[in-house]
Amino acid sequence: MDAQGSYLLDFYPACEYLAAAAAGCDPDPAGGLERQKVNLKANRSDAVLSALAPHREPETVPDAQAPVRSGHRDLSNRLPILVAEDQPDHRRLLAILLEGAGFQVRAAEDGRRAVAEFQTWCPDFIWMDMCMPVLDGYAAAESRSPPSPPVPSGRIGRGPSPPAATSC
Repeated sequence: MDAQGSYLLDFYPACEYLAAAAAGCDPDPAGGLERQKVNLKANRSDAVLSALAPHREPETVPDAQAPVRSGHRDLSNRLPILVAEDQPDHRRLLAILLEGAGFQVRAAEDGRRAVAEFQTWCPDFIWMDMCMPVLDGYAAAESRSPPSPPVPSGRIGRGPSPPAATSC
């Protein structure tokens, strides 16, 4: 794909994030949005990120209520990944590798904590151990409440995939 095609695919989602974030970032949201569009068109995403940074919501605010943080994450290409793994060394290794590749990572040590983290953070990908204490990966994947759109996920662990797997 040529640079122009890439630009068109990336520009419009970025503008959607910026439009949602503009109300909290600028006394003149429409004017602020237009200024940031000019920066994006001139390939100055660093200027846009600098403008968003002072207005980022705390991590304790759910993503659905944090348009500035979502826009900042999208523009900085740090997609969120949740790692659910009960073995501390494995969890740490996955986090180090994924963060080194530029991802934003949160980790949970069991399925129950993974479900709780998912409900407040809304990651774009979940890397889940299927055999964990408290709540295994299969049950965690089925217990999201309220049901939400599917999130891509990877499976960690030995053994057959459901429905043949009956227990870990």
